[in-house]
Amino acid sequence: MKDIFKQVESNKLLLKIDDSIYEKEAVLNASYKFTDKCYINIESVDSKIEVYFRCKDNSTNIEEIALSFENELIDQQVRINIGREFKEIREGLVKKAFSSISK
Repeated sequence: MKDIFKQVESNKLLLKIDDSIYEKEAVLNASYKFTDKCYINIESVDSKIEVYFRCKDNSTNIEEIALSFENELIDQQVRINIGREFKEIREGLVKKAFSSISK
């Protein structure tokens, strides 16, 4: 397994994300969930999104945070994909549910 993140400083990690797999929205949504534990900086470089993590508390394991972030990133991208896939069905249900109100 190739290295998935790189130690930049003692309390700072860099995670490079392929933007052909993950959308910016998924990266932002996943990042938001970790703002209580880390300072997060997101940069776009070539075909990668670079996410820098710096822990707020020295007792926090930054590698565990980065690994958890990757799982959250998958979750957020799947949510986006499912939302697109079922958009028409959801809109139809909402329209039907509120049709009696508009009459």
